[in-house]
Amino acid sequence: MGQNKWFSPYDPIRRIGSVINVSATELIANLSKAGSGEPGWSFGNRIAAGEVNEFVFIDVGETAILGRLVKVWIEGGERLSVDGLADKPLENHPIGLIQLLVSLNPVNGKNHKGIKQHPRLGSQIYSAHSELVSIIAEGKQDDTSEKIYLPLQLFLMIHP
Repeated sequence: MGQNKWFSPYDPIRRIGSVINVSATELIANLSKAGSGEPGWSFGNRIAAGEVNEFVFIDVGETAILGRLVKVWIEGGERLSVDGLADKPLENHPIGLIQLLVSLNPVNGKNHKGIKQHPRLGSQIYSAHSELVSIIAEGKQDDTSEKIYLPLQLFLMIHP
């Protein structure tokens, strides 16, 4: 993917859960897609859906928050549901702790300083596409074709 190929981080196929508890630096989420034990797939791209160190986007309306999933668990009564020996379908409700990293504009990926607006209860969470994370990490979300190129050698004279 070339530079500045930003696209919406909110793909319904990549939705993995919703916010159930919010603090200043982290949140707790229901991870409805994490309990199956299998990753999902979208157009050949793997959707981790509840793996530790996975990057996620939280929909906060006019802004998005990039976060990192740092802990995943299920409550005590459901812990045997992941054993894999039962004949019935899995019925569990994983929970995740997400560290809030930075707010950004979901339209173009431009990031803001800190967390501009915190999520509300019920805000939707999406597994971050690896290309979007790369664009943010490389700082290329601000690249535009309107940049001016000014070759200084035309205006400066260097004497030996």
